[in-house]
Formats: sequence, structure tokens, C-alpha cells
Amino acid sequence: MLWDTSPMMGCAMRESDGEVGAVSDLPFDDTTWRLRWIVVNTRYWFPSHEVLPPAAAMGRSNPSQHWLAIAFTMRQIEHGLSAGRYLPVSRQATASSSDNPHLRSVEAVVGHRVHVLDGLVGHVEELLVDDAGGMVC
Repeated sequence: MLWDTSPMMGCAMRESDGEVGAVSDLPFDDTTWRLRWIVVNTRYWFPSHEVLPPAAAMGRSNPSQHWLAIAFTMRQIEHGLSAGRYLPVSRQATASSSDNPHLRSVEAVVGHRVHVLDGLVGHVEELLVDDAGGMVC
């Protein structure tokens, strides 16, 4: 099934023990157009902490009811990759060996203008993600 990415932002992220935070971004690889991570702001559990569970860990979800499921435990979330470790291009200040020039932020791409050879044709209104394969379209 295809889901709009914009309504996914802010969705509660649930794991087996309950809610662990909220989705704040969905970084994807611009060469494969696959989701790589889910940026989860852990809010009150681990203040000022964003973690990056892999997109493949997303389970049965319902963005229309404003929640996404993840196959991680609270401990895995707490000790997961820090979101600061893998910044999308739009948030990279300087180039370093850990930067990925193909990591894009859904939040940053929406709204960009679309140009073709003979001019402007519009802008990106929305990105969709296939929940079965993690493809962004």
C-alpha cells in the first residue's frame, strides 16, 4: 500500500512496550529511492534524542490513525544509532567521511521546484512510500 509521507511526520512510533516517540523524518537514498531510516524523536523517554531505526524495522502501521509500529524494543531504541550520525544532505554542514551524499530528507525534498529542459513545471507536493518494499515515489 502507498502512504503519503507528510501525514507520517509526527506519527507516534510504537513498539511492543508502547509508544517510544514520534516520527520526525524519513531519510531515503536518492540512487535507489528506498527508505533507509526512520528518524524517531524519543521526546519524553530520552529528551533531545533522535534515533535511527532502519526503515525495514517498520511493522504493521496505520498513518491514518497517526501511529507507526516498529519491531524494536525500548532498549534497542535507547541504544540505537543517533540521528546526528547519518545526516541527510540538507542537514550536512561540512563534508566528512561519514556523510552520505545520497541520503535525502523527505521533509527537505517536499516543496522543491521541478524543472525540465524548457522550464519550470511545478513543485514536489508529496512523496509516497510503499509499505511493502520501502520504495519512495
